[in-house]
Amino acid sequence: MSETLAIPVRSGRMAAASEPPDTRRLLQLVLAGLWLLDAVLQYQSFMFTKNFSDMLAGMSDGNPGLIASPITWNANLVAHHLTPLNGAFATIQLAIGLAIAWRPVVRYGLAASIVWSLGVWWSGDGLGMILTGRRVGAAEGRDLGFVHDVVPQAELMDAARTLAGQILELSPMSVRASKQAVYRGLDEASLAAAIKGQFRYPAVSSMFKSADFVEGPMAFAQKRMPQWKGQ
Repeated sequence: MSETLAIPVRSGRMAAASEPPDTRRLLQLVLAGLWLLDAVLQYQSFMFTKNFSDMLAGMSDGNPGLIASPITWNANLVAHHLTPLNGAFATIQLAIGLAIAWRPVVRYGLAASIVWSLGVWWSGDGLGMILTGRRVGAAEGRDLGFVHDVVPQAELMDAARTLAGQILELSPMSVRASKQAVYRGLDEASLAAAIKGQFRYPAVSSMFKSADFVEGPMAFAQKRMPQWKGQ
């Protein structure tokens, strides 16, 4: 009597499910989603007001003529034809997102995204700052996040004393630990290493062992001002 060996055959659905994900395609879809989101934001009512052209015009400040002239020309053009041009910008971004999401034309969508991004980068002042090394004013530095505050010269010392007073309200142990974590963290190989390594720093270790470390949460729970001992 002969025996028949049955060999199970996986269905197409099971075989597809066992295949590793297409990482490149996933990244393309993420990029497509970002372009679609950008298009939605471009369609906001704010972008159809004079504020949009004013924002574009302000990006030419501090740049040499070679870079500032195209930005100014673009801003003037938008100011005179705001609705159709902003609608066209948003539609182009929408088309780029849809093209990247649709496999048959994904290459064209990626190429268009590079060209459009370079144009936005130029107008957005990124290229101007890199090529010219121009100085950044105090107000712009505050907007970019590396200046704490901007005040008139006459109010400088009052602002400095206010900031110092806010620091003095904190535990000296905490202030010392924060400074050490920031400065020593700059020498770490990565952000993850800096976060992990801060517990080795002497000031941070001392803070966790201090009476102030207990006093802070206790004062908060008891709804009173903390009494720091600095030890």
